[in-house]
Amino acid sequence: VPYPGVHGALCAMLGAYTKPGDGVIMMPPTWPGFFHVLEDYGCVRVDNPLIQAGNTYNIDFEDLEEKVRNPKNKLLFFCSPQNPTGCVWTRDELLRVADICLRNDVLIISDELHSDLIMPGYTHIPMASLSPEISMNTISCTAPSKTFNLAGMYVSNIIIENEALRDRFNKIRAKYGIFRPNILAMKACEIAYSECAP
Repeated sequence: VPYPGVHGALCAMLGAYTKPGDGVIMMPPTWPGFFHVLEDYGCVRVDNPLIQAGNTYNIDFEDLEEKVRNPKNKLLFFCSPQNPTGCVWTRDELLRVADICLRNDVLIISDELHSDLIMPGYTHIPMASLSPEISMNTISCTAPSKTFNLAGMYVSNIIIENEALRDRFNKIRAKYGIFRPNILAMKACEIAYSECAP
């Protein structure tokens, strides 16, 4: 689903998948945009802080497990690769997060905007690529804004394989009167991905 920017898409997701009082789990330190979108929708911020370990960070899986068990917590805003720490999560880490969310009916919103900007020796693994079951419980957010310095174009790609979730998102999008990014933004996105050199 093309959308004019991930920040706006997160707002639409809150409108589509939550109601006031629902909890949204996030892993600080993280992108401040996650925090700002909650207030207008009456959602509750639920922190699952990353654990600093020397010059890297680890996911606190025990705390995540505890947070997702609360039926009021409906979404996980997950950053992969992580912003601002730069952590590129391993397949095992991603599988563990996905399994915890699947078992507790928590939808994963996977912000993957920095997936092209990682250091040599690391490989980005899209959350939704792990299994068909995980892809049905994941909404992936990508955009050319970071990789190609196109943030001012306000264009993003919201990948929703689950048809029921996609329909709910599109209904909210139509309610807001937002149908697609402008044509210049969409063309810039297309050219960035198809014609730019390494």
